[in-house]
Amino acid sequence: MQAISTAFWDAYLRDNKEAKTWLTTDAARSVLETKDRWQHK
Repeated sequence: MQAISTAFWDAYLRDNKEAKTWLTTDAARSVLETKDRWQHK
């Protein structure tokens, strides 16, 4: 979960396009626990 939080802040505070892309791919889901739920708009 820490990876997703860090990517979020990098994406939106630093305008990091790679982090924004990572958040919308299955790579972000790969760091979640079994019962975690991930969604984006």
